[in-house]
Amino acid sequence: MLESASDGCVRSMPERVLFDLNVILDVIEARSPHLLYSGPALEKAYQRKIQGVVSASSIDTLAFLLQRKLSAQRARRVIKDLLEFFKVASVSEQTIHRALDLKMKNLEDAIVYQAALDDGCDCLVTRNLRDFPSSGAKIKIIAPSAMGS
Repeated sequence: MLESASDGCVRSMPERVLFDLNVILDVIEARSPHLLYSGPALEKAYQRKIQGVVSASSIDTLAFLLQRKLSAQRARRVIKDLLEFFKVASVSEQTIHRALDLKMKNLEDAIVYQAALDDGCDCLVTRNLRDFPSSGAKIKIIAPSAMGS
C-alpha cells in the first residue's frame, strides 16, 4: 500500500493483515507445533512491520476461551495487551448479512472473512485454509508459514 505523506513523498504503508483466531491462540496457548509459524507471523504485527487486525467477533470468542482457563481479570489483560498492537475489524449487521450470503460452510469463518474485506485488509492468515475460499477470494488467504521471516 502506498500513502502520500505531507511532504509530497509517497511512502509504503504496512500491509493490513487479519489474523484468524486459531493463529492468535497458537501463540497465547503455545500450541506445538503451530507456534513455530504462528509466533513469527504475529511477531510482524508486534514489530509493526504489518498492521495486525483481528475480527471483533474473535475478541468475544477469545474472552470466552481465556476465561475458562484464566481469571476474568487475567483474560482481560491478555486482550488489552493484544489490542495494543492489533486493530479491530468491526462486525456490523451488514457484515453479517454479507457473510450469510457467502458460499462458505462455516458461518464463523464467513464472518471473519467478510470482516477482513469490509476493513480493507490485504490478507487473512489462518491455519484453516480449507474453510476459506480457495479460488475467487477477494483478498489473499494464507497460512502462517507463508508470512516468511
